[in-house]
Amino acid sequence: MRPSISRRLLLLLIGSTIAIGALQTGLCYRGSRAEADTFYDQHMRLLAEAIAGATRSTSTDTGDIPVTSGAAAGFTIRIRPDTEALLPAGDRAQRSNTTDAPGFSDLQDSTGEWRLYRLRSPHRTTIEVAQRAQARTDMALAMAMGTAWPIFVLTPLVLFGAWWIVRHGVAPVHRIGRALAARTADDLSPVEDSAVPVEVAPLTDEINRLMARVGGLLAAQRRFVGDAAHELRSPLTALKLQVQAMSGTQPVEPSLAAKLGRLDRGVERMHRIVEQLLHLSRTEVRKHEDESADSVELDDAVHRVVSDLAELVREKQLLLRVTVAEQANVAATTSDLDILIANLLDNAIKYSPPGGTVEISVASGPKGAVLSIMDSGPGIPSAERERVFDRFYRLPGNDVSGSGLGLAIVRTITDHIGASISLGEAHLGGLAVKVAFPVSERSAQLGKRSPGHQPKVIP
Repeated sequence: MRPSISRRLLLLLIGSTIAIGALQTGLCYRGSRAEADTFYDQHMRLLAEAIAGATRSTSTDTGDIPVTSGAAAGFTIRIRPDTEALLPAGDRAQRSNTTDAPGFSDLQDSTGEWRLYRLRSPHRTTIEVAQRAQARTDMALAMAMGTAWPIFVLTPLVLFGAWWIVRHGVAPVHRIGRALAARTADDLSPVEDSAVPVEVAPLTDEINRLMARVGGLLAAQRRFVGDAAHELRSPLTALKLQVQAMSGTQPVEPSLAAKLGRLDRGVERMHRIVEQLLHLSRTEVRKHEDESADSVELDDAVHRVVSDLAELVREKQLLLRVTVAEQANVAATTSDLDILIANLLDNAIKYSPPGGTVEISVASGPKGAVLSIMDSGPGIPSAERERVFDRFYRLPGNDVSGSGLGLAIVRTITDHIGASISLGEAHLGGLAVKVAFPVSERSAQLGKRSPGHQPKVIP
């Protein structure tokens, strides 16, 4: 278990509160016992003096004097000759092991502890007043409880106050944690520190400095990728043109033609990777610049991309079904939407076997538009469906040419426009990709298309 500042503060406050309450109760009992001893000792002395003044040697009988009420209630009184040394307990008296000296003393017999006061009268008698020690303990406890009961009543309130103070004290830390947890992975804006206490300010300052350093590194990385891709674009285009010129200017040997073909395919693949890197760099730059999105018709974008990739569909002899049941508008730029659809449809075409089927559909619902693309390819295992969005990641054993950037670009665009993407199994046997776009204001004002808008099939 991780250490917790709030738990530690609560334990310290609760422990100190209970310890202080117990100490105060003990001190109350000790003070009450001292007061009870002083009070009863004074009472016993006055009682003995009053009895000594009221007795006469010729008229006083020795023995126990039963007392059941009045000022002497609770005491045992005995008047005896000076020559006798018995304890004041009636017929249960025992021989005293102490000296027969006047004054106060503490005695112990079979019935318990006693507090004893002896007084010698002028009439050759000794007056003994005894009291059980338990009576003093009971009185001290009663006095202590009367003094300490507010402690027991207020302790729950004190503990609740301690819990509230600790919770209020660590609330800024929890607030910062919640704010950071709610951010996206690429949100590097400074943490709001206007209401942060002085003790937490160093933490927020260091977090903001770290955010600034990471933001600078990411910006430098994006600039490097964009600049490198842009610089490679022209040489690769020139190289591709040279290869095409060498292949078409004059008849070449079959072995040389094969080599030129492999070179042309390699240059084409490099050219595609550079284009993908440029798309990725531009998308990230637009995302961090908070570029305002347009309201783009999703069905028009689908038809536009399908027309661009129709030649690839015919080359692989695929059956491409396009179903647009409703007109749907999404909040995105035209270029972002075209790149998103093109990458998803290009993957579906590449991974579908020759003669296979690809389906693309657009639907509109209360939560927004949904773009679905399904193919009859091998699909993606469920354990790999999150990793395929990483840059340059390709499934093990995959022999289809590609850069591993298509889905990374799609995820960047969906994060930018507030859409969500999910991968699943298609009824065609391959991969099913669904992109859910949020509702745009224009889509809410548009109704369904006319019944004449039928699904389109590209054989």
